[in-house]
Amino acid sequence: MRRRQRILRGLLLCLFAGICLFVKRYVLSDDHSSRTHVDGDSLRQSGGIERRNSSGINLQMRLDDPNIFIEHHCPLTLETQLGSCTNRSYASFESVPKTSIIITFHNSESLSALLHTIHSVIQRSPSSLIEEIIIIDDFSTKEEFGGILENYIKTIFPDKVKLYRNSENLGLIRSRLNGARLSRGEVLYFMDSHSEVQKGWLEPLLFEIKKNRKCLVSSIFDWMEKTADDQWTYRYGCSNHTTIFDWSMGFGWGFRPRAENPENASDAYKSRIIIGAYVAIEKRFFQEIGEFDAGMEFWGGENIELSLRVWLFGGEVVTAPCSRVAHLEGRDTRAYRDPYRQTVERNYKRLAEVWFDDYRECFYYFFPQLVDVDMGNITDRLQVKAAAQHDIKWYLERVYPELGCPVKDGLALGPIRNKKTETCLRESSSFVLPMTQCSDSDRRQIEMYWSADRHLRTPSYIYVAKEKRIIKVSYVSSGKSSKAANAKWIHWKDGPFIDIQSKLCLEAPSDNPSGGATLMPCNFDVNSAQIWSFRNYTGRYDALVANRTLPVNLDIKEFLNTQ
Repeated sequence: MRRRQRILRGLLLCLFAGICLFVKRYVLSDDHSSRTHVDGDSLRQSGGIERRNSSGINLQMRLDDPNIFIEHHCPLTLETQLGSCTNRSYASFESVPKTSIIITFHNSESLSALLHTIHSVIQRSPSSLIEEIIIIDDFSTKEEFGGILENYIKTIFPDKVKLYRNSENLGLIRSRLNGARLSRGEVLYFMDSHSEVQKGWLEPLLFEIKKNRKCLVSSIFDWMEKTADDQWTYRYGCSNHTTIFDWSMGFGWGFRPRAENPENASDAYKSRIIIGAYVAIEKRFFQEIGEFDAGMEFWGGENIELSLRVWLFGGEVVTAPCSRVAHLEGRDTRAYRDPYRQTVERNYKRLAEVWFDDYRECFYYFFPQLVDVDMGNITDRLQVKAAAQHDIKWYLERVYPELGCPVKDGLALGPIRNKKTETCLRESSSFVLPMTQCSDSDRRQIEMYWSADRHLRTPSYIYVAKEKRIIKVSYVSSGKSSKAANAKWIHWKDGPFIDIQSKLCLEAPSDNPSGGATLMPCNFDVNSAQIWSFRNYTGRYDALVANRTLPVNLDIKEFLNTQ
C-alpha cells in the first residue's frame, strides 16, 4: 500500500512539474506581466502587478505541493442529463451568436471554487459557442487571487479566459456591468463564481435567444453540498417550478400552474422573474433596456429589476429546464453582505420608486422605514422607464395576476392576534400555520391578511382547509380558477374566523404553539381560542359592512345555520 502511494505521488509530481516551473518563474520573479483594471467610470489597462503580502506563507512550499493544485482543480461530478433532455437535439449552431460568460468574485470566494467553476464551463461547453470567459476580480486582497490565479489562467486557459481587476470594490452588480461592457460576445451569461455546469447547459439558452432576442432565460438552479464525510454531492432542483417574488422583495419558487406547462417537458417555460445567479440575455437587448442599474450597490434586487424591465420592454422571462447549473453551498458568507440589509434595502427602494408607480404603497407597507432613506439619483433610470412599452399595472394583470397586495385588496391586515393565547399567526415555510409572539415588525406576521375575495392569504400564498388542518398553497400554482382559490373565509371583527365550506372555526393551539392553528367545531362563545382580531380593519371592510354585502351583518350562529 505504501509503495502504491509513493508511485502515485511521484506521478502527480511529474504531472504538475511543468506548471510549477512556470509559476515559480513568473510569480516569484520580478518580471511580471500586465494586469487589467476596471473601475466604475472607465475601463483602462494598468501595467505592473500589485505586490501581495504573503502573511508569512511560504509560496515556494505551496507551489511545489501538488495537493494544492488537486484541491484547486477539484474533480467535477458525474456528467448527467435528465429525462427528455437526454435525447433533445437543437438546430445547427453555425448561425448561433457566441456567448461571453461573466464571472465576478471577491475575498470571501475560494480559489478552488472559482477554478472549479471555470473548469466545468470549459469542459462541458462546445468551444464554438463561447467567445470568452470574463473573470472580474472585485478588488480582492487575498494572496492566492494575485499572481497564482493570474499565471494559472495564462497557463491553463490562455485563449478563452480573461482576467480583469477592479481598482476599487464595486460590488457584484457594477462588476457584472463592467464585464458586460468589456465583452465581445453577442450573448451575455452571468453566473456565480462557485458553480458547476452540467452537460448540455449552454445550448438550450442560446436556442431560446435565437428564437426570441428579447428573452431573458435562466438555467435550472441545482446545488452541490458537502456530506458528513466532506464529499460533494450533486442535488437536482425542480424543473416544474416558476420563480416568484412578493412586495417584501422575498423571492423563491412555486409550482407552475398546469396552464403554463409546455407541451414537451424539455421546452422552456414562463417565469415571473429570475434568480440572478445563472441567466443569459442578448447583449444588444440588454443595452437597449438600460443594462443594470449602476446606482444599485453591491448586490440585491437587481434580478427582480432586470426581470421586470424585460417584461415591460416587450420581452419575456423564461426558464430552460435542460440548462442545469449547480450552486456550491456551504461556503462563507459573502463580504458583499456587510452591511447587507442597508445596501439591499436601498436597492429595493430604487426599484420601487422607478417601476412600481401606484403600487409603491404595497412596497412601503413592508418597508415603512425606507420612506425617508436616500436612494441616490434616479433620473437616468426614469429616462429608461420612459421608453418602456408597458407599466407595472400591465405586468400585474398579464404576467403576475396572482400577486396580492394587502393595502390594495385587503379587508383586514395582520398581525392576526388570538384572544386566549395573546399570540399571533405567522406565515411559515412549512405547511402548518404556527403561532408566535406578536410583533408589528415581523414581516411574516404583517404579510398575512384577509382579502376582498375572502381569502386568508399572504401576497404569494393562500391558506385552505383540509379536514381539520390549514394548508398553505402557492397562489401561482393553484391559479385563480382552482378549487383551492375557491376556499373562502368569513370573519367577524374581534370574533371567529370560519371556513365557509366546512363551517369550522380557526382555533389557536393551547399547548404547542409551533404545532399550528387548526379547524375545530365552533364554540367561540365559551372558547376564546377561537376569537381573533386583526391589527387593522380597512375602510374597504367598513364599506362592505355598511352596504350589507358581507354576511358579518348576520348573527354568527344564524350564519352557521343558514349557509
